[in-house]
Amino acid sequence: MKKTFTLIELLVVIAIIAILAGMLLPALNKARERARSSSCINHLKTFSTGCLMYINDNDDWIMPATMPNSETKSSGWGDSDYWTFLTGYGDNEKDAAKLWLNPYMPKPPYSKTQNIGTTGSKYTCPSIETLTDRTYAMNGDFEARSGAKLLTTGMQKAGHVKHPSSLLHITEGYTWFFVYQGRALSGAMDRNNTSPGTTKTAIAFRHNGAANTLFVDGHVSQIKKAGYTSQDEMWDKDL
Repeated sequence: MKKTFTLIELLVVIAIIAILAGMLLPALNKARERARSSSCINHLKTFSTGCLMYINDNDDWIMPATMPNSETKSSGWGDSDYWTFLTGYGDNEKDAAKLWLNPYMPKPPYSKTQNIGTTGSKYTCPSIETLTDRTYAMNGDFEARSGAKLLTTGMQKAGHVKHPSSLLHITEGYTWFFVYQGRALSGAMDRNNTSPGTTKTAIAFRHNGAANTLFVDGHVSQIKKAGYTSQDEMWDKDL
């Protein structure tokens, strides 16, 4: 006799498949996030190599988050004033080739790409959120530009840092160039409140509740949101 499934048996099979899928999906999502986190860590390790070479080539000065440079035209802000400026450059952009991490980053096979951390850059965290413009931010204590002038309080020599393995340099953020100690969890609107809800200076704990972070000594590790406390030596370059 030819045996066929009854409707009840088919429904039972479908229910079992649905239960198994529900059990496996969280595990698959975590595995995918671990892969994305590994890619993000590799980006930060590339930044680490560049930052250490920057220190070596610039008389022990740690690369700041901002600083006036040859492309600074006025007291207004431009992309070239930030450490994220470009990740590739064409042959006709000689000035860009000398700025920030550009001399130390692998030159991509294309002529030009977007700023570090943006969706058009090779160096963007693959876990970037839909409404986020950037994925990496520097410790706001390293801001070294005031108008068109150098802000010396944002400059620091590596040899003067007492806790380089604890001092945060670059971590994961949202849509701004900096991340600040007092706003690490809550974030804040931009200084003029012109972009409510979009410009936040908080750390982005986007990898299963953790943020990949580069420290001044060059090592990369994670800051976990659970149990996070604002430690002075992690933020303050003068300690």
